[in-house]
Amino acid sequence: MFIVFILTVGNGSESSVSNRVTVLRKRRADEHTLSAFNVGWGKSASGLLEKVSRFRGSGRMKGQLNAADWFNKPVNPADAPGYHKIIKNPMDFSTVRNKLKGGEYGSLGDFHADMMLVKGNCYAYNPPEHQARKDCTEVFAFYEQEYSKLVQKWQKVHIAVDV
Repeated sequence: MFIVFILTVGNGSESSVSNRVTVLRKRRADEHTLSAFNVGWGKSASGLLEKVSRFRGSGRMKGQLNAADWFNKPVNPADAPGYHKIIKNPMDFSTVRNKLKGGEYGSLGDFHADMMLVKGNCYAYNPPEHQARKDCTEVFAFYEQEYSKLVQKWQKVHIAVDV
């Protein structure tokens, strides 16, 4: 893996923009660099996960079940008969949160893949008319919009992001 650094060289004067030269340098990323790099996107991903896990949904009153509540904890087999026969790789927001905290994701893209697994599992198990599936559609429309903003932000700030 390579990380691209931007080095701006100039004469120190803020007004002399024309005298600045930008140099792109590639360097092999060592463990220290990678862990420092991951902290940044990891914090952003964690913040996004918190927003999504609290997503109320449209038309919900305070005190009602949030649309995201279906996905905050692992599915209880007693509440979902046959779930583990249909879903071979369960995933939920608390598992994603623990993997983020444990540094188990190698990239923002790995985080996104697990978030999309939550959605895919919901679609695979629940019929279209089920409230969990309807809420899933709403929650993940919000997630995908916010994730897109996060990726755009990181692409502006950091040259190389594996998404």
